Amino acid sequence: MHKSSRKIKFLSPIALALVVSGCAGTQPFNHAARPGDTVAIFSGWKHQFGKDQLTVTISPEVGEDIVYQPNDSRVRASLNLYPDPLSYMSVGYETNQGSAVYEGEIPDLTADTTYQNGRIYGQVVTYGFTNQDPDWWQSVVFVDMPDTLPVGNADVTITSSGDLGESWTVPVEIIEGVGSPHKFSAQNLGPMNNEQRHALERTPHFEVHFTGAEVPHAIQVSLSRDTHLNGIPYVVNPRGDIKNITWADDGENIRVMLSLTHQSPAHKSMERFKFYVTGGVSDIQIIDVQAFDVNGDVVPDVAAVVVDRS
Repeated sequence: MHKSSRKIKFLSPIALALVVSGCAGTQPFNHAARPGDTVAIFSGWKHQFGKDQLTVTISPEVGEDIVYQPNDSRVRASLNLYPDPLSYMSVGYETNQGSAVYEGEIPDLTADTTYQNGRIYGQVVTYGFTNQDPDWWQSVVFVDMPDTLPVGNADVTITSSGDLGESWTVPVEIIEGVGSPHKFSAQNLGPMNNEQRHALERTPHFEVHFTGAEVPHAIQVSLSRDTHLNGIPYVVNPRGDIKNITWADDGENIRVMLSLTHQSPAHKSMERFKFYVTGGVSDIQIIDVQAFDVNGDVVPDVAAVVVDRS
């Protein structure tokens, strides 16, 4: 179901796996593997599967379970895949293509329906999987199968020890032969090492999201942080196509200003203002929140919530 036009040139197995994956999480890529081969486990939308919190259990039809503890070298990477901002899914959803009315105009429904199909799939993901969060990602975990697996079916279960306590299981058909771990070759650089793969994973971070009865057009929030020299703050906007972010840090406090890029029918959720604070800083606290409508008038009762995702 999940197909993205994003091309990750330095890690070709990801792009290839994304194209052929089908419905997320129903099967790995490949669905059949030799003992020792690397498989990609697509775990679905918006999961928190950090490698340092991930346990992998391989359950063959015959014999004992084989368990990889967090940070086992045989769990090669746990990465997130995102739709291209120029994908039909992103553009179709944000422009509400194919709906009955958009900005007072009736669209030509005989035109190219690809935008409409993108809008429909964007709605499925937003309301069916991410609870209106526009930070669309799909997690994929690359796992080396044990060398000693017997021929037959095996279940691979990935379980996170993080706050969400998530778990996902997929079947793998183990076939005859002697496999080998994938090299994750990068263009002109040869195989990627463990540190290079780990550099593509999400950092520990704080998630800042907002609550309120009315969705504003702009929000200003002030945050305090730990002043010890244990990191350099960095504010991340997960969707630069739907909102602008300006921020500054004075060594003790961080001020962030957010505004929607345009008036869209999709702007119905406070989740669209969510952002992240990372860079190794700690103890993020809310000082003040101010919200405004498109005319600059104050929108009352908007509050911010900080969630530690480290």
